[in-house]
Amino acid sequence: MENSTTTELTLDSAELHVWDLSQLRWVPVGRRLKPLTYVAGPYTGSTPGIQGERFRLLTIAACMLTHCKRWNVFSPITHSHPMHELGLGGDWEFWKKIDTEYLSVSERIVIVTLDGWEKSTGVNAETKIAREMGLPLFHMTEPQVGGGHGGCWCSWLTDNHTGEFLQYKMPRNQCNPLIL
Repeated sequence: MENSTTTELTLDSAELHVWDLSQLRWVPVGRRLKPLTYVAGPYTGSTPGIQGERFRLLTIAACMLTHCKRWNVFSPITHSHPMHELGLGGDWEFWKKIDTEYLSVSERIVIVTLDGWEKSTGVNAETKIAREMGLPLFHMTEPQVGGGHGGCWCSWLTDNHTGEFLQYKMPRNQCNPLIL
């Protein structure tokens, strides 16, 4: 029988494999399948209502990255805040396993630099885990409204590896109007 491979694929620990008929086994293709951009930011704080405001800003940041960069974004705050509102609590220790698994299938991490991000237990832990995984690190400024006439959401994104510093703008109507 000739050496050949099929087009069958499997996902094992986020590594792509193909079935090699000549070896009668799954063989790694050699590239990692990491489809997500992980968006981190602080959540808890002492100010009443801060969690709702941070949820809104982090969701806008995730929307901007999806719209402007066309990245497939996972934002743990955007995902978990509604669960928190329904009574599911928990500190970083509660969310650590879940967030680590999402980081493991991410190709980069973007830290949104909302007030308090440098002191955030979760952001510091997520950054440490991402660095241990070798993920590229980006910083994104807090989304601001600018540009007049209803404005656009504006933010700056910095690639910490290349030093690239770019401004992104997105029309406000590109996000769900319920969160604006």
